[in-house]
Amino acid sequence: MLEKFSVRKPFTVLVGVILVVVLGVVSFMNTSTDLMPAMDLPFTAIFTTQFGATPEQVERDVSIPLEARMSTLSGIETVQSISMEHVSILILQFTETTNMDSASLEIREALDMMNLPDGVSRPMTIRMNPEMMPVMTANVHMAGVAIDELSEFARYTVAPALEGVPGVAMASLSGLVQNQLHVVIEAERIDAVNMQMGMAMAAIMEAAMAEMAQMVEAMVLRSAEEFTANRWHELLEEGVSPEEAEAQIQEELPVFMETASLAAMEQIAEEQGGAAPGDGEMPIGLPAEMLSVDVITGLLTAQNFSMPAGIITEEGIEYMVRVGDRFESIEEISNMLIFDPGAMGLVGVAPVRLSDIANVFVTDDSHLSFTRVNGNPAVMLSIQRQSEFPTADVTNAVRDRMDALIAEYPELGFSILMDQGEMIGIVISSVMNNLLVGGLLAIVILLLFLRDIRPTLIVAVSIPVSIMLAFTLMYFTGVSLNMISMGGLALAVGMLVDNSIVVIENIYRMRATTDRSVARAAVSGAKQVSGAIVAATLTTAALFVPIIFTEGMTRQIFQDLV
Repeated sequence: MLEKFSVRKPFTVLVGVILVVVLGVVSFMNTSTDLMPAMDLPFTAIFTTQFGATPEQVERDVSIPLEARMSTLSGIETVQSISMEHVSILILQFTETTNMDSASLEIREALDMMNLPDGVSRPMTIRMNPEMMPVMTANVHMAGVAIDELSEFARYTVAPALEGVPGVAMASLSGLVQNQLHVVIEAERIDAVNMQMGMAMAAIMEAAMAEMAQMVEAMVLRSAEEFTANRWHELLEEGVSPEEAEAQIQEELPVFMETASLAAMEQIAEEQGGAAPGDGEMPIGLPAEMLSVDVITGLLTAQNFSMPAGIITEEGIEYMVRVGDRFESIEEISNMLIFDPGAMGLVGVAPVRLSDIANVFVTDDSHLSFTRVNGNPAVMLSIQRQSEFPTADVTNAVRDRMDALIAEYPELGFSILMDQGEMIGIVISSVMNNLLVGGLLAIVILLLFLRDIRPTLIVAVSIPVSIMLAFTLMYFTGVSLNMISMGGLALAVGMLVDNSIVVIENIYRMRATTDRSVARAAVSGAKQVSGAIVAATLTTAALFVPIIFTEGMTRQIFQDLV
């Protein structure tokens, strides 16, 4: 049937071949390239943090409850947990037939129903997928630039520029130097300041006591004079002789002066609004507590505070208002006023600043890890792509953006350590070269045995046309150009050459042994061996039938081969 149609409708076949070639070229140009087929691994990781907790506490409060809850998920195969300081990591492995989209939704619902202790962060789930692997890793370095400056430049300039490339999901940096501000409070300095303030307070209290004693003495003397005069007249009016009145007044006067002293001290205390001397309390205006670590910590927290406070509208213009302020430099922190003795009435004591009681300095974590390129400090850069973009296109676009950054910052340099796009190009080019070499060798061998250019050209044309048809089918079925699919194409080319040789050789045999025309010989020759060709092709294809019935990762890897 097909052979008759091909002979009787040559122009229709020609149009079909041209259509296949055009679609094949367009499909080949738009088909994504990758190293391996897309795979959905049955693994999920759950990260949970509990700051300040020991591994034992993390295991007790986080890992064990999560393990118990995750073990009830459908399709779960194994649950592994890793408990470290501050962090709990759970690795869930599902059966290969599990739908990971449904499993992820079930995990999230299970986590939402859990009540973890206070201080435990919300668990974060990450599906393990080959697409999470970086498509490019590189070192970022700048000649003559310190590692802290390089870290800041890479964080705020390089990474945002590369994340703006179409197809880049994330540009992550490692090996960055993190600056940390340390305020080390020295107890000896605090004790010295407290002692100095205590001495000043003692002097003030002593002076206040002396002044109060003079005031009490003056008030008591005035009261004694009034008491003596009044009592003298009372006794004389009662008929007591002057000698007896004077003796009686001398006898009553000590008791009156003691009572008058207490009354005077209470009156002075009420007038000053404070406690009377001898009550064990501090005079008004003096701090009730000395400096301590808690007091200094509270002052630092209160000073380094900033938050939005609303919007003010004036003449149609809106102004954002913020309260508080944050420290801008280490000098500002060192000079922060902790205690002003003058405002508290302490004379002779200098203002206390943070630098007087603590050492303020900045350190970094460069001693923990470092990266160097040609002796210069460097930062590790990893590029992750979005799943819908081809790897090679993303890496090429990233390289172009790197060149633009180097042109803008001449001292900047990138050392490419790994480029999946380049690797994919090498693999695909190798497979394509093998396809071309195999096809050319088949054509040469066919020419040597048939000794006729016409059948050789027929086979030479059928190979690329068939490959273009395969590219068209791959494009519309979503199969990418990878090692597995290209291997299947190489196998198909071999089968195509075998079948073509059998058909052409049989057509030439019929022309040589019978008096049939070219058209009739073509139809009869193809029809005669069609059964054998179909049987041979099905015999080879039968080897791949088991892949159809496999599940899990095996099916995901080898389905592009079929």
